[in-house]
Order: sequence, then C-alpha cells, then structure tokens
Amino acid sequence: MDRAEAELNQVYESQIPQVPAPIWLLHGQEKIVNKELEIISRAEESLFIMRGLMFPEEPIRLKANLEKSMKKGVDIKMLTAPSCWVDHVEVPTQKIIEDLPLEIKFFPVPFIKLIVRDKKEMLIAFCKLSGNTALSETAIAIWNQYPEFVDTITGIYEFIWTSNFFNQEFKSR
Repeated sequence: MDRAEAELNQVYESQIPQVPAPIWLLHGQEKIVNKELEIISRAEESLFIMRGLMFPEEPIRLKANLEKSMKKGVDIKMLTAPSCWVDHVEVPTQKIIEDLPLEIKFFPVPFIKLIVRDKKEMLIAFCKLSGNTALSETAIAIWNQYPEFVDTITGIYEFIWTSNFFNQEFKSR
C-alpha cells in the first residue's frame, strides 16, 4: 500500500507541470532544475538566460541541454556570474560553460536564475542566503506563462543585454 501511494504521488507530481496554467510555484532544487531543462528543451527560437545561481550538480546537465538547443538553431544569450556559492561549495560557471559557442557575458549576477523561452514563458528561481552562499534547501521558483509579464521581463533583459552596464573586469564575448 505504501509503495502504491508513493508511486501515485510521483505520477501526480510529475504531471503537475503539464497542466496548462499561467503561474506555478516550484519548491526544491531537483524540481527547479528539471523544469529549467524542460523549458530549454522546448525552445524553438530564443533563450534569454540570466544566472547567478547554479546548483553544484546542474552545470553538466545544463551544458548538454544548451548544446542540443544550439543544434536546433536556437538563439541563446546568457548573462551569468563567473561563479557562485551554493551550500558552501563554489560552482565555477565560467570554467564549465565558457567554451559553448553562444553569446555569453560574465557579470556578478545576484543569486537568482532567470530563463525566458521564445518570449512565451519564463522561470525565475532564488534561495535564501547565508553570508555569501545560497542555501539549496530553500530553493523556490516561479514558472510563468502570462504573456504580459513575460514581455516585460524580456524587455528588461534585452535592455540589460544591450547596455554598456558591464564592468570591464569581467570577460565578455
């Protein structure tokens, strides 16, 4: 009976993101990363990515999904911190993804992650902080499909991307 209940819970939770609704709240590192990778895999035209938060196990999975999107011809622009600290572990973002042939700007982005796909949906995630490290057990994300909200965030991202806002100390290409 316990096993059946656990399987039903798993089926229910895995189906929640597939129900059409404009906004969902996601809790937990694994659910957030899975939704992020799902969004990236659905991209057909563009991805705007801003990240100052990357969980320690995430970079390899992210890199593989970005490579698949690039092969499909998706235009990807990424603004990312060179590294971030999660659970007192440094995640060296720049070293992991700098060899990807996409538009990347390195900048000390705050401890958030933002993904906008095809100007149709977005995910924004963040955690509580302890000093200069994010606490993954507090990870929470908002997955949003409201066109007006996604358009506004896309406009802000495009403004930041095209401005001369970036400090010359950080590598940009």
